[in-house]
Amino acid sequence: MPLKLLPAGAADAYRAAEIEHDAYAPSAFSSVMFPGPPPANAVGLRAVELAAELGADATMRWWKVVDTDLGPEDEPASLIAFAKWHLYEAGLRPSKPRSFGPGSNPEACTALFGGIDEMRSRLNRDRAFVRALGPRPA
Repeated sequence: MPLKLLPAGAADAYRAAEIEHDAYAPSAFSSVMFPGPPPANAVGLRAVELAAELGADATMRWWKVVDTDLGPEDEPASLIAFAKWHLYEAGLRPSKPRSFGPGSNPEACTALFGGIDEMRSRLNRDRAFVRALGPRPA
């Protein structure tokens, strides 16, 4: 199982959305945060959202891990892990509020993720920081 860490791009968005869904959908936590019903083709919609974010946000960095035993590194089937990071320079802050999409529990999501964002802002103040975003279930 030879693994490679590589930059990811828009072509990896659908597989990344599949991995998010498979990793988080069965969780009891997800059933509170995202009780549903999920929209039709939730994975495809999430993939479109991910690809749009990549092009629109200069702070965002994507990485992928591929298993070259599963296929060439540019084939979706070889992608086994995905990470999305934001790199903020000193004084720069996230400019748009989070949205949680159809099937979400906006109150629960805002309470949890908004609280995390507020704490991060308070602790980081005007210092540069990296914000790792965990996957959002579809």
